[in-house]
Amino acid sequence: MIIKYIAKCFIIIFSLLMVAYVINLTHLIFEPAERMGASSFWPVYHVTIILIFGYALWVNWMYNVTLESAWKNEWLSKIYIRTMLYVLLASVPVIFVHGLFVHAGVILMWGSDVDIELHVIKSNYWRKDFVYFAAPLFATVALFYFFPALRFFRDRPREVDLSKIDDLQFWKLSHKPDVFLKHLRKVISTEVVFDGTKVRIFDIVFILFENKVYFAILTNGEKCLIDFSKDSPEQWPLGKWFVKIKENVHINMLYVKYPVKNIKELHLENETNAVLFRDDRLVRKDLLFPGRRLEKNVKDFWII
Repeated sequence: MIIKYIAKCFIIIFSLLMVAYVINLTHLIFEPAERMGASSFWPVYHVTIILIFGYALWVNWMYNVTLESAWKNEWLSKIYIRTMLYVLLASVPVIFVHGLFVHAGVILMWGSDVDIELHVIKSNYWRKDFVYFAAPLFATVALFYFFPALRFFRDRPREVDLSKIDDLQFWKLSHKPDVFLKHLRKVISTEVVFDGTKVRIFDIVFILFENKVYFAILTNGEKCLIDFSKDSPEQWPLGKWFVKIKENVHINMLYVKYPVKNIKELHLENETNAVLFRDDRLVRKDLLFPGRRLEKNVKDFWII
């Protein structure tokens, strides 16, 4: 643990030094002598280190606020909305603040006579040197997004009294499919409803295309003919739960065991699995193996 902590501190310090080096030397990275020889270089360099550490903490905090916090608003709870907010809030304020620091000398020198448009907005910095700041900034934004474990700090886990919330509220907080399934089993009869022509969507585990017709495999192991097309999931109340994992197989993700540990081999939750794979007679195990081209559908399901 101590070695890992020391290694992390070393990487952070080294990264700060290198990023500050790039930001201050810009296009003179490989010919630094002239700029580093200036008397103002080292004070500015040290200030830059402090600034970029502050920027990194800001990006970290914006990740926690936008992507790790629970949002009650349904629109804001969508992952792609959160991601866009994260990128905007993590980068735009930093660019604005750094732009002010870069042009602080010019603003102070001109005082009340400063022309913001000429001396700041249209300065050569944005055309020539800004890219050397933007690249590390957006690299940090991407790093925390794709590797959140590398963040400096995380939000404290919220203490929730589970005894005071029902399964549906818990589902909205956790987004765990098994919690939602538990709620549905309480409010909906688990006895399969099939009158020979219609079947409840809740009762369908798999949809198969065989011999040019569609069949549904139900939670009790029965197989029945259904009217299905590629547009059907969009028209069903729970349609987004059905994911195409093979050219001829859709699976109801409501019954997939969570969390998915191996994208190449799905598992059904225990109760459904016990019925469908009893004695290996009812359903083929290969139905749970997504095709290579369609593995992406399973990954995309978790960001709906």
